[in-house]
Amino acid sequence: MHDSNAWVDPFGLDVKLTEGYVYRMGSGTDSNLTPRPGKDTTSGLSASLEKPTTGKFQTIDVAKLDGTGLEAINDHGSHVSIRPADDPNFVKLSEWADTRGTERTHKYTQALQEAKVTCP
Repeated sequence: MHDSNAWVDPFGLDVKLTEGYVYRMGSGTDSNLTPRPGKDTTSGLSASLEKPTTGKFQTIDVAKLDGTGLEAINDHGSHVSIRPADDPNFVKLSEWADTRGTERTHKYTQALQEAKVTCP
């Protein structure tokens, strides 16, 4: 039996963002900017189009993801998934997630660190 939750945009409803800001809840650590193995490996790192009003969060300039191999996809409502481009089987996403909690900073985590901005 197939897991329909693992399908990527079966109806063509996802929208690739190329500009603007998305917000990732939590601190600016490498760990928080790396997907969780088993949890984020079928969608990507979660972010939001809505700026949080409380708590820690990171502001990511979507335009700065261009050329990094990452894409920001508005996949439903205000939810955004940040994930490797051209990765239909989630191989790159899983490899990235496998570096969470290790001493290794993955190139995608580094790209997100460089795309962070002071909240406008």
